[in-house]
Amino acid sequence: MSKEKLKIFYIANARIPTEKAHGIQIMKMCEAFAKNGAEVTLVLPKRRNPIKENLFSYYNVEPTFKIKKLPALDFLFIDSPITFALSTLVFSISTYCYLFFKKGNFVVYTRGEMVLSLAMFINKRLFWETHIKPSNINWYKRVIKNTGGLIVVTKYYKDLMIKEFNVLPDKVLYSPDGVDLKIFDIGTEKEEARKKLGLPTDEKIIVYTGSLLKWKGVETLVESAEFLDSDNTVYVVGDLKKDDNYYLPPIDSSSNIKFVGLKSYKEIPLWLKASDVLVLMGTDKNETSKYYTSPLKLFEYMASRRPIVAPSLPSLLDILDESNSFLVEPDNPKKLAEKIKFVLNNGEKSKDIAEQAYNGSKNYSWDKRAENIIKFIQMNIRDL
Repeated sequence: MSKEKLKIFYIANARIPTEKAHGIQIMKMCEAFAKNGAEVTLVLPKRRNPIKENLFSYYNVEPTFKIKKLPALDFLFIDSPITFALSTLVFSISTYCYLFFKKGNFVVYTRGEMVLSLAMFINKRLFWETHIKPSNINWYKRVIKNTGGLIVVTKYYKDLMIKEFNVLPDKVLYSPDGVDLKIFDIGTEKEEARKKLGLPTDEKIIVYTGSLLKWKGVETLVESAEFLDSDNTVYVVGDLKKDDNYYLPPIDSSSNIKFVGLKSYKEIPLWLKASDVLVLMGTDKNETSKYYTSPLKLFEYMASRRPIVAPSLPSLLDILDESNSFLVEPDNPKKLAEKIKFVLNNGEKSKDIAEQAYNGSKNYSWDKRAENIIKFIQMNIRDL
């Protein structure tokens, strides 16, 4: 490929804006790619969306890239594998046709598995960011041969791709997720944040933000509440869904744990600043949680200058250690409560640990992540 400006088509088979974290990651990466000099077009399916706010304002993203919406079957309110597969098929066909008429050199970047067949006709110009181990190893081995490279978010996953999927080491990039420091590194003091959120100022507040999917292990935090002191209150900030895949708290949940529901992305920095302790969850009982996840909240927590308590899982230990967090045995509510109380009772040590995490967060900005990925892309397409 010539040295002309890198042109990236980011294909995302997703409803955006969305309440889920992948929407943040996709929009922030498109912005960061553009800031690093690429010409970026985000390609989305055209679907109904209950969120009416403009994409750029919803995610606090600069409009430095284009957005193209393509035809797709709209099954937003029908949740089944069949309707999802049909919708994805139509969007894939729309994407093929859209790219077929594009002239000049370009690369395709995607997080979606179903669009991977694009690799078959764009001559190793597709770069796949993968977050979960593929189930059909033989099929993926064939597809991967036609990709320009893979981007993975944990070190374990990189080793797996090299050993099990026979990917050459220089064709797979380990690149954990990131954070927008200008959003989460804010000067708001704890008391001010609590006043804005209507939270009490005389309690020790423990905060968890994010998904309540079962594989996140949130039930361990809920069960830990009974072992906390009476002036300790846990606030769970996340969407409560009556769905088999989501944790639904029992009606008789402890009085010192409060489920406040889903909050806007713009409000989350205040919740982090209002806390005395931030808890990151995960479980040793689920492979995704243990080996493959790079949670956005981890980097948001780090940037907020609040002490972090986290389970000692391989996926998190890529980033965390005893110098920047308080690690605890996974799936053990009593041990989790003991660690939280230790943090609350050791203010100076907690402050020092939180400061180390904050300093580390500067290495995980979206801009730096995009810069590294662009270098990886350019290295792997230079001979095309």
